[in-house]
Amino acid sequence: MKNMTLEKKIRAYIFTLLLVGFTVFLLIFGRYQLKRADLETRKNLSNVAFLISNDDFIQENLASKRSEKIQRKVEKVVKSLDEIDMVVVTDITGKRYSHVNPSLIGQNFVGGDEREVIEKGTSYFSRARGTLGPALRRFTPIYYKGEQIGFVMVGKLYWKIDKGNKDTLLYISLIILVTFTLIYTAALLLARSIKSELKGLEPREICNLYEENQSIFETLEEGIATIDLEGRYTKKNEAAEEILGGVAEGPLRGLIEGVIGDFVPIYDREIMIGSKGAFVSLIPLFKRGVPIGIILTIKDSRKVTKKAEEITGVNLVIESLRANIHEFKNKLHVISGLLSLNEVEEAKKFIQEVQGNSSVKKVEVTAMEDSILSGLIIGKINIAKERGIELEVDRNSILWEDHGNITTQDLIVIIGNLLENAIEASALATDRRIDILLYEDEERIEVQVRDRGVPIREPHSIYIRGYSTKGRNRGEGMSLVLERVNFYRGSIDLEQEEGEKVFTVVVWKEEG
Repeated sequence: MKNMTLEKKIRAYIFTLLLVGFTVFLLIFGRYQLKRADLETRKNLSNVAFLISNDDFIQENLASKRSEKIQRKVEKVVKSLDEIDMVVVTDITGKRYSHVNPSLIGQNFVGGDEREVIEKGTSYFSRARGTLGPALRRFTPIYYKGEQIGFVMVGKLYWKIDKGNKDTLLYISLIILVTFTLIYTAALLLARSIKSELKGLEPREICNLYEENQSIFETLEEGIATIDLEGRYTKKNEAAEEILGGVAEGPLRGLIEGVIGDFVPIYDREIMIGSKGAFVSLIPLFKRGVPIGIILTIKDSRKVTKKAEEITGVNLVIESLRANIHEFKNKLHVISGLLSLNEVEEAKKFIQEVQGNSSVKKVEVTAMEDSILSGLIIGKINIAKERGIELEVDRNSILWEDHGNITTQDLIVIIGNLLENAIEASALATDRRIDILLYEDEERIEVQVRDRGVPIREPHSIYIRGYSTKGRNRGEGMSLVLERVNFYRGSIDLEQEEGEKVFTVVVWKEEG
């Protein structure tokens, strides 16, 4: 469809629209007409049956069992009505007193659908096969002097009903065909007129010229490029050339092909281009609903991450200070109370314990050269301590200052969310201990968090954005962790045993 000319597209669209529209019209209107015809047939049968059953002549002669007079009367009725194929008058035992075939007079009624009118004296419609074939039949009781003496059956053969229905549908179809032809011819003339007014250019070509120039000149602060529907770059600015130039696009090419395939936009997706990270957005361009290409915006993730790390570092310091202030306030209250009680030796002992704990905390993060992550760990230790939880860093932990292509910001997301979940899970536990192991070498970074808190009942659901057991407006943390893990082609494993669970995350230092 995308390589079709304007004229061919108009033909295809109009043809499809007319075909669908008239098909729906035929189904709806045709069904209405058939239902209307059926109601009309039933009405005619009911009226004739009512007239015959209430005819004094019929009542008197049926009571007197004069079949000849009844037959002559009925024959006149049948000949005068085109919509009626049969009228049968019987006595209360089902013995015929009139019939289209006179030789059947005196014989019993056939079909098996007459029981209700004989036994209950009710009027109704029935579909059954009689001596003339399948028919729609109306049964009405005949009374004489307040007593039922028989019934009348008025019917119409089904083959005639079907023929009438087919004739109705054929008539409607002919009208639709003529209308379809006229409208489609007008559409062809309109398509040729539009083609002439556009000087032979296709809308895609005109739209590309306009959209490409507008987009590039209006968005110059970040890398920007336009891509046609074949996946080829048509224009790039200098920032885009700097990021994309001379490197294999890798995951970016897959994203471009995906957007070209389904035209669903992508916003701020972080990917690796060569050895560099980048945030990309791919936005389809449409002209009157027709796709014409894609706008690519791209930002160096190092610049974005640098700002984010600066902000995050400040937040971590604030969080750590808040916890420390609260902790030392409580300790000062203890010291003040001991001195007030003149327990000087106890106060000295308490001060020495505080100094010892601070030294231990310092030792715990000594092997972490990344000061921002060290601040994160210390802040989480203080927060856990406030809640009566012991958070210990494994003495074998090691983190370098430079993590290669893995950013500190992404490690903050992974470590911070794992610890936050462990702290919340341990809040109501009997054993309030959390252990964390951080290990880094030339190829990978491994994070292992162990707690003894509330177990996870639906392990696969925790990675779904918005899923949470903590209430509304929660449930983002583990989905963010999974995004970062997938970005670095890593893995995340959860092992649960009775009274303990361990999250193990591995991310790899490799070029995308």
